[in-house]
Amino acid sequence: MRRAETFGKVIVVFIWIEGKAVMPPKIKLLISILVFAVALVVRHFEAKAGLTHVGWVVLGLAGLMVLAIWLFPEAKRKPGDPQPNA
Repeated sequence: MRRAETFGKVIVVFIWIEGKAVMPPKIKLLISILVFAVALVVRHFEAKAGLTHVGWVVLGLAGLMVLAIWLFPEAKRKPGDPQPNA
């Protein structure tokens, strides 16, 4: 089942599995591709500037970001937690 919740002007779509909101794999894949694309562009420009080590650091951080998206679960609010200030 799909459900859309609006937070201000941003619409976030979740898939509800067993009562828990889960980011769809298609969205995770899109974010992963975008992160690697940006990292490759940054690495290219850093290499042109002669800072190849910075480019490798950027690629490594991008890899860690993508790994974290797929590996770690999303943060959940417990039923008794207070609401954040809007």
